[in-house]
Amino acid sequence: MGYGFVDTNGWVGVGLGLWRFLLLWYGSGLVRLGVNWAWLVWDGLFGMLVLGF
Repeated sequence: MGYGFVDTNGWVGVGLGLWRFLLLWYGSGLVRLGVNWAWLVWDGLFGMLVLGF
């Protein structure tokens, strides 16, 4: 899964991690859950692109 690798991919992972952390504290209920799932999917796709999967 690409998601597990993006966070360890230098500054890109740091940036995504910080944004996810901030979004985690914003919003509530289904909105926050939806945002978290969107980021999870995005990280997975981005990780696959970076790794060339």
